[in-house]
Amino acid sequence: MTRTRLAKTGAIVGAVLVVLGCGAPQSAPSGGEGKSGTIAVVTTFSLLGDIVHEVAGEHVEVHSMVPQGTDPHDYQPLPEDIQAATQADVLVWNGLGMEMGGGWFPNLVEVAGKQLGAGNVIEASNGVDPLLLGGRGEPNPHAFLSPKAGVTYVDNIEEGLSLVDPANATYYRERAARYKEELNAIDQRYHEELAALPTPVLVTSERAFQYVAADYGLEEGFLWPIDTDEQATPNQIIELIDFIDRNEPHGLLIETNVDPRPMEIVSEETGVPVVGDVYSDELGPAGSPASTYVDYLAFNLRAYVAAGGG
Repeated sequence: MTRTRLAKTGAIVGAVLVVLGCGAPQSAPSGGEGKSGTIAVVTTFSLLGDIVHEVAGEHVEVHSMVPQGTDPHDYQPLPEDIQAATQADVLVWNGLGMEMGGGWFPNLVEVAGKQLGAGNVIEASNGVDPLLLGGRGEPNPHAFLSPKAGVTYVDNIEEGLSLVDPANATYYRERAARYKEELNAIDQRYHEELAALPTPVLVTSERAFQYVAADYGLEEGFLWPIDTDEQATPNQIIELIDFIDRNEPHGLLIETNVDPRPMEIVSEETGVPVVGDVYSDELGPAGSPASTYVDYLAFNLRAYVAAGGG
């Protein structure tokens, strides 16, 4: 185990001692924190929490760990996250390597008294065909940016909740079916609107949009592969400028959770304008046009269309 891994594991264990107290050993609560008649669900980030709410409705209480503006790839759980995970009936994580930075999520599962692969630890991306980040051999974790993958996420979450709470399985199945109709309608919009673009090229800072590009026939340009990598190096900027010279995109997009300056430099050097924002690792704040997963997908579609000259 590396020193970094040890340090992060120690931080989690230390937080557990704060949560549980340092006296005599205490057993974890046997049930969830939810109100009477509900199950307690902890998700790793906001997008998953919204999908859980859509599938389970009034039967769940959800705690999403990674706050807005914080990178889910390399998060350090807070004491309240550990307490919620320990008391939860269900944990939901993305998978595809999203929550593996420093081993933070597997460590959390362990100290919460649960087990990866168990029925009450739902890997939302299970069954998605992973796309690899070039030259790394690692899966790109951002499958949820494609509504096609979103349908798989809904299926996995509905199945996991039904396993833990079979008394409400019919309710979950019916809500999931209606929700998937919405996602399938958005998938159809993606196909129709992106196929009609004069310039089907998508340029962003992080390579978070690989699944969107693959599913809907877009040429993909980016500065860095993933946010945990070194960002905005001279070589990355030069390579993206070369890509833009070859592919002539109509416009560039900047994710809401990244420093805009590197893409602004690219825009200045190429003369291609930044035409808007796009969401990647998180939903927008309450009241924003991307505060739910469905709205997030629709907001991003409008951004892709603008960037493609539609």
